[in-house]
Amino acid sequence: MRIAFISTPFLAVPPRLYGGTELVVHELCEGLVAAGHDVVLFATGDSRTNAELRSLYLETQWPPEMLSDLNHVSWAMQQVADDGRFDLIHAHSAVALACGRLLPTVPLVYTIHHERDERLSAFYRHCQEVNYVAISNDQRRREIPLDHVEALADADASHEGLLGHLMLVAARIARESGLADKGFRVVMNSGVGAGQTVFHVHLHVLAGRSFGWPPG
Repeated sequence: MRIAFISTPFLAVPPRLYGGTELVVHELCEGLVAAGHDVVLFATGDSRTNAELRSLYLETQWPPEMLSDLNHVSWAMQQVADDGRFDLIHAHSAVALACGRLLPTVPLVYTIHHERDERLSAFYRHCQEVNYVAISNDQRRREIPLDHVEALADADASHEGLLGHLMLVAARIARESGLADKGFRVVMNSGVGAGQTVFHVHLHVLAGRSFGWPPG
């Protein structure tokens, strides 16, 4: 997968001393690069990474300030839009939630790094299409419940865009992996009885061997 990681402009990745958010970004980026993914990190120019690094600011912008964050994140989202080949955006700034509305075709993951803040929680209610990640179960429990499609059986007409997008991403992955001409199968398990073990709606792209029918 081609993944865009949007860090903050406030500290380098990894941070020299303090910087919990930037440390999480570093560990995720390095792990995904090691796993063979194509990762682009949008962070300050004094960052160090095995991913491709792109920077608007050559140095850290400390102390944290809204306009530098807005400038950095909106620039990164424009880079993603211009590139046109990203499968996923993983952002670590709430600014990306608003900017993401201008790029609805690329799935957006947002990690919540802060303690409960009612102003941000109210903002999240307006961004239900984003995939939220909490850094702890305690933090997750403190946040407001957001729309979550556990299985295909739970989907309704409001999820038409999400389900269609999943199929289009599967097709693109098959093409980019050289599987489209050889044939592939798309599987979506719904419920324990069907073999679902991850309870968030998703699908599987199967290939590399001949498939019979009916499936068993």
